Amino acid sequence: GGKRGFLNVRETLFIEDDNGDFSEEMINIYGSYKEGRI
Repeated sequence: GGKRGFLNVRETLFIEDDNGDFSEEMINIYGSYKEGRI
């Protein structure tokens, strides 16, 4: 229930723009996480 719904929400936030870069919305949420992984 709860976890599955959360995962569905996360997936919709994983948005890329036309250049294949992450959207501003996602960078605001996951930006520091993404930068730490590169």
